[in-house]
Amino acid sequence: MGKVSKKTKKFERSHLQDEIKQRKRMQRVNATRQKREQRSIANRERAAADEEQQKKKQNEDEAKILGTLSSGQPQQAGGSWENFLSGDFTNFMEQQSDADEFSDDEESDDASEDAAKENEFGQPFQSDEDDDAGQLSKAKGEIKQHKKDLEQLKKKDPEFYKFLQENDGDLLDISDDSEAEEMEGEEEDSKENHQSPSDEEDDQPARQVTLAEVNKQIKQVKKNSTALQPLRRLVQAFQSAVSIQDSNYGDADLRIVDGEVFQTVMTYCLNNMREVFDKYLEIDGTKKPSSSSRWKRFRAIAKVYLASLVHGLVELSDPIMALHLLRHAATMVPYLQYFPKISKNLLRATMKALGGSEEALRIQAFLLSRSLALEMPFPFIESVFKGVYITFQRNTKFTTNNNKASQQFLAQCVTEIYSLDRAAAYEHGFVYLRQLAIELRAALTKKSKEAVGHILSWKFLNSFELWARLICALPDEDSMGPLAYPLIQIGIGCLRFAAGARLVPFRLHICRALQRVAETLEIYVPLSPHLLAVLDLPELSSKPKGGGPPVEMEFVLRLSKTVVKRSTAADALGVGALALLQRHLAQHCRSPAFPELFFPIGMSLKKFSKESQSAKLRKLAKDLHDRCSLTSQWCENHREKVEFKPESLHTVRKPAVPSALYGSFKLSLWPTRVHSFEIYQEKGAHVECFLCTHLSISDKVFVFKQRKG
Repeated sequence: MGKVSKKTKKFERSHLQDEIKQRKRMQRVNATRQKREQRSIANRERAAADEEQQKKKQNEDEAKILGTLSSGQPQQAGGSWENFLSGDFTNFMEQQSDADEFSDDEESDDASEDAAKENEFGQPFQSDEDDDAGQLSKAKGEIKQHKKDLEQLKKKDPEFYKFLQENDGDLLDISDDSEAEEMEGEEEDSKENHQSPSDEEDDQPARQVTLAEVNKQIKQVKKNSTALQPLRRLVQAFQSAVSIQDSNYGDADLRIVDGEVFQTVMTYCLNNMREVFDKYLEIDGTKKPSSSSRWKRFRAIAKVYLASLVHGLVELSDPIMALHLLRHAATMVPYLQYFPKISKNLLRATMKALGGSEEALRIQAFLLSRSLALEMPFPFIESVFKGVYITFQRNTKFTTNNNKASQQFLAQCVTEIYSLDRAAAYEHGFVYLRQLAIELRAALTKKSKEAVGHILSWKFLNSFELWARLICALPDEDSMGPLAYPLIQIGIGCLRFAAGARLVPFRLHICRALQRVAETLEIYVPLSPHLLAVLDLPELSSKPKGGGPPVEMEFVLRLSKTVVKRSTAADALGVGALALLQRHLAQHCRSPAFPELFFPIGMSLKKFSKESQSAKLRKLAKDLHDRCSLTSQWCENHREKVEFKPESLHTVRKPAVPSALYGSFKLSLWPTRVHSFEIYQEKGAHVECFLCTHLSISDKVFVFKQRKG
C-alpha cells in the first residue's frame, strides 16, 4: 500500500464523515423511492385488472341484450315491444335515468377511492396514455441502443459485420419508424382525449391569509411555545409575505394581499422569531440549536424561514424594510451556520447592500458581515474576505469628491473585517498583491493600451492604497507586516513606469501610500529620487503659459496636455512633491545618518529654488532647505559627542536609555519636525497625505472621525 497523500488525509479529516452520512441518507431515500415505485406498479396492475374485469362484465351484458333482441323477447318487463311503442314510455325513461344516476354514483365512488389511494401512496396512478408514452420511450431507447451496439461492432470487428450484412441483413436494417409512428399516433389520440388536472387547478385562485388567522397563530405560539403546527403556519405566512412581489416563490395556494396582514406578520416575525425559535428548542444564547433534541424535527422549518428571509432581502426594494431584514438576519446567525447555501446567498445580498448608497444599510450590512465572519465555521470567513474586497473593487473604479467618503468607509470596513483573522488576512493579501504584480509585469512587458490602462486606473490605485492601509493597521510580523516588502516593490515599479509630467498625480498617490507604510513600520523607502524627479521636470522650471482653475490633485490621475502647461497645474505638482519630500525628511530627521541623507536632496532643493519661475514654489523650497540644513548641522555637532557605535544604535533608541543625541533636544524643537505640516497649510496645497476615515464600533454607537497623521 502506497503512502497516503496530504489531500486524502485532509479529506478524511474534514469531509469523510459528512460524505458517509450523505451516502447513507441517499441510500434511505433510494430505498423509500423503490418502495413507492413498487406500490405504484402494484396499484396500476390492480387498476388494470379491475378495468379488464369491468370490460368483461360489460361485454357479457351487451351479449345478453343482443340475445334477447334476436330472440324477439321484449326489453321492458311486463309487456311486448308493440305495447311499449303504443303505450306510455315515461315510466321506462324514469327507470333508465335512475339506472344512469346509479352508474354515475358508482363511477364517482371509484374516482374518490382512486384519489384516496393516490393520497395514501403519495403518487397518482398512471393512465393508459402514460403507459403508452413509457412504452414509446422504452422502444425508442432500445432501438437507439441497438444501433449504437452495431456501430461499435462495425468499428471493432468489420469482418464479422460484413458477414452479418451478407447473411442476415434484416438484423442490421433496423427501422423504428413503423412502431414509433404507431405508438406516437396512439399517444396523440390520448393527449387529445385526456384533460390535464393541472389546468383546472391553475384556474383556482390562491387562498388569501386573513388577519384573524394570523392573530390566531400568534396567540397559539405565545400560549404554547412547544407547539409545532402554529409555528409552521406562521412561517408559511412569513414566506408568503416576503414573496408578495414574486408569485412564483413559496406556497402558490397561500397569498397575502392585505397591507395590515403583511405588516402584522413582518412585525411579529422580525421582532420575536429568534426568541420563538429558542423557546421551542429550549435553549439559551450560549447553547447551539443542534444541542436540542427537537432540532431534527425543527430543522426543515428553520430552513424555510431563513431561505424566505434571504429571499425577502433580495426581492423587497424598500430600504427601510431591507434595514429591518438585515438586523433580523444578524440575530439569526447561530441558525445560519447549519445551512451553508443559504448563508452564501445572504452574504451576496449583504455585499450588495454594503456597496449601495444608503448609509444606514451599509452600516448594518457591515455589522452583519462581521457577525457572519465571527460566528460561522472557519471556511466561511474566507468568503467574507473575498466578498468585501470584491465589493470594494466594484465601488472604487472611479474616485470623485462625491464618492470619496463612501470609498473611505469601504476601505475601513475591509480593514476591520481582515483584522478578525490575521493569518487568513495574510494569505488573501499575498494572493491579491500577487495579482497587482502580475498586472504591472504585463504592462511593463506588453506595453499594450489595455495593459497600461489597467495600471493607470483608479481601480488599481485604490487597491494599492487599500493594502497599504491594511499593512499599516496590521503591522505585526505574524500578520500583514511581511507583505510590506512586495508592496514597496510594486510601488517603486509603478513610479518607474509612470514617467512624464502628465502622470505626476499618479506618482504622488503612490508615494503617499508608500510613505505611510514607511512611517508605520519605521523603515526607509527610497522616495526622494522620485520626488526630486518631479521637481526637475521642465514644466515646473519653465515659465507657465497661463492660469486657470486650481487642480484638485486628490481626484486626478493624469493631466491633459493643455492643463499641464498652466501655472495652477505647475504649482499643484510642485506643492505636492515638496509636501511628500518634507514628510520623507521629517521621518528620518532624528537619525544620525540624516546629514548624509539630506546632502543630495539639499543640492537639488537649492537648485530648484533658484531656477523655478513660480515665486510660491521658490519660497517653499528655500524654506525646506534652510530648516533641514539646521537639522543636519545640529545632528553633525551632537554626533561627534556620542560614545556608542552604530552597531549599538538599537539600544539608544529605547526611551529608558538616556543619550546625548536623543535626550538633550525636545521633539517639538526639531526644525524639520516643526516644518513638517506647514506646507499643508499653504493655500493651494490640495494633497492630503493622511486623510482616512476612522470607524469606532460599539453596541449602538457609530462614530466617524477624520484624522491626519
